[in-house]
Amino acid sequence: MKIQVCMGHHCLLAIIFVLQWNLVLPQVDSKDLHLTFEEKTTLDTFKQQVIHLLPEEFMKSDFYLIRWLRARNWDISDAKTMLFDTLKWRKENKIHSILQENWSDLEQDFPANFESSDKMFRPICTMEMGEWDFRLAVLTGKSQRLNRYLAYIIERYVSDVFKAQAAGRNVTRALVLVDAEGFSLRKHACPLCIPILIRWTVTMEMYYPQFTNEIIIINAPTTVSIPHSPQCYQTFHDSGYKRRIESIWYG
Repeated sequence: MKIQVCMGHHCLLAIIFVLQWNLVLPQVDSKDLHLTFEEKTTLDTFKQQVIHLLPEEFMKSDFYLIRWLRARNWDISDAKTMLFDTLKWRKENKIHSILQENWSDLEQDFPANFESSDKMFRPICTMEMGEWDFRLAVLTGKSQRLNRYLAYIIERYVSDVFKAQAAGRNVTRALVLVDAEGFSLRKHACPLCIPILIRWTVTMEMYYPQFTNEIIIINAPTTVSIPHSPQCYQTFHDSGYKRRIESIWYG
């Protein structure tokens, strides 16, 4: 496995341990496409009602449509609302062409890598978030551009999930590794920065449901501590996301 993130020896060992731990535990991925008879019937009904409204071919697959039902507890009406909100968002923001846009103006200051995968062929998106300076981006008038770049990051690793599926891999989700070394409240959690982070998490949950298996944070200082209380996850409506955020500290 190739992990292109700058980190110390102990951190690298910790990442390997976490990934191996993920590999030996039962994975959510393996259950994503296993349906009961009732669930399959619900999926068929849902697909029949929405398929003629889907503008892109990849959206018409069971692999894609099942996510909206799972995210809304198999309620067809709620799943349709969520899906149609996503279609509207994708059209308004021209997401269909976001992967072809030139992001060289942000890639150096907000590095992310998409070249890795684990032994189960799940894509790994690595982000050196400690180097990211949200505050500077806002002060220099780049907040809207940064919001779009963050949507690009999600679209990019989700597209890798589809590529793995097309290659015959039993892959339904991606992993996200966040290197928080260098994190500071001033750069990452200032009053100007928080709206960007909230928007990003909402985008991940509302428009890309159940495409992210885990978010693993490494080199996290105590200021990035994630207490296990309901108030900490108010942004996430899907309890699955609450279970898939893991933070690791090093002394």
